[in-house]
Amino acid sequence: MRKKILYYAMIACATAFIYVHTASNSTGIMGQSTGCGGGSCHGTSPTANTVVKIKLDGDSTSTTYIPGKKYSVVVSVANNSYTAAASRAGFDFTTTGGAFSAAPTGTMGMGTEIHHTTPKSMATTGRAEWTFDWTAPAPGSGPVIMNIAGNATNGNATNSGDAFGTLIRNLAEGVVSTPPSISGVTSGSITTTGAKLDASVNANGTSTNIFVEYGTLTSSLTRVATIPATATGSSATAVSRTLTGLIPNTTYNYRFAAKTATDSALSSFQTFKTSTNSTGSVVIGNKALSLIVFPNPSSESIKLDNLTNQVSKILAIDVQGRAHRLSFDQVGTSANASIEHLAKGSYIIRVSYLSRKISDQVVRIIKE
Repeated sequence: MRKKILYYAMIACATAFIYVHTASNSTGIMGQSTGCGGGSCHGTSPTANTVVKIKLDGDSTSTTYIPGKKYSVVVSVANNSYTAAASRAGFDFTTTGGAFSAAPTGTMGMGTEIHHTTPKSMATTGRAEWTFDWTAPAPGSGPVIMNIAGNATNGNATNSGDAFGTLIRNLAEGVVSTPPSISGVTSGSITTTGAKLDASVNANGTSTNIFVEYGTLTSSLTRVATIPATATGSSATAVSRTLTGLIPNTTYNYRFAAKTATDSALSSFQTFKTSTNSTGSVVIGNKALSLIVFPNPSSESIKLDNLTNQVSKILAIDVQGRAHRLSFDQVGTSANASIEHLAKGSYIIRVSYLSRKISDQVVRIIKE
């Protein structure tokens, strides 16, 4: 009677635990992620020759997880001694948190556990792998423990020659980072060769480097740091950058960029156009001088360069021939004149001098 009981016990073990071979009943079993049957069917203890590995989003050294994030998981079982045509491998993987999904063909995923239902060939390479998804648990779930057992077999339809290995991966709960945000992007103080660009950046609690990217083509941009060049904390920081050396009468594309160690943000592209470099000429004796007026177009004021002697008056003459006197301040060869009171349109700017030896200088401008 005792022999008969022992015989039935052996049969039960052979059909209950993971049993990887060439036959079709190698369908794995749940709850064996710590040792492939605890030594009952696949040997008494793990072997160092069977190496079990896991990658989360391609990283084989992960020690933390981001709550709620979906990871691509790759589990591999390798043993260089199992390269024959009949060699097969299987696995069982349990986790204390999160959920598996996208179980591939030949596996079965059940919430926090996934295992093979059909063994994979190890022929030639001595290695087999499976790819599926794992969604990490919600914030506040704490550490997650992952247990994986992988079994390499010679496919002889018995448990002789089986060699299993195990892997334990402890993952601490990571911090969910919020990317920086950019708002209030504007341009101003536009001249023939320069412009001032402004924005507000919220670092959202992470040290953030901030840049302006600009160029005549969105595919070819120059990147320069803003002032200030970094932002921290969780409130908006005003940043700006004054560009110089630009081409007159040219449209530029620009955007702001914010970058942390793990995240980045880009504002949408905006544009500005540098002013036209308007010039007029005046002859003093046999020497011609150019009068430069910018920005042009302008809405509030214009600057006049290359003035000679003392200016007596500056007039803006509209298309109907009416003259509008402009108030101005002259310093040396430059003057700032207000055009804020003018209606929008095209004007001739006429500069007259106290010295009658100097002819009037004339330039066309556009009031926006």
